[in-house]
Amino acid sequence: MLTLQEVAIEFNSQEFVLKTQQQIAKDYYPSGVQFSAKFGSDIMVTKELIAEVQNAIEEVVEMNGLQQLMYQIDIPEKVYVALLNDTEFSSQMAEIILRREAYKVFLRSQF
Repeated sequence: MLTLQEVAIEFNSQEFVLKTQQQIAKDYYPSGVQFSAKFGSDIMVTKELIAEVQNAIEEVVEMNGLQQLMYQIDIPEKVYVALLNDTEFSSQMAEIILRREAYKVFLRSQF
């Protein structure tokens, strides 16, 4: 997985950011969470993107779909279970999800 610093470097490319946003929306879709049309077409800055993902995590948690979402995104169970009781769960998971989704986009660009 990419570190936050590596994600920041990749995020210098607007195309990379947009592809990451689209990947996030794609992986959230089966859980019943849909992002705005802007999310899939307008490039966001990292802070906005993390805030959107954080809100979506909270929505998934309310719908009891966290485990399915983590499986869809490919976040190991031990990672999210370790954070479940943390008061900053949604913000920390948003960063983890962003890194994982960016890594998926990065891998596709390499092959």
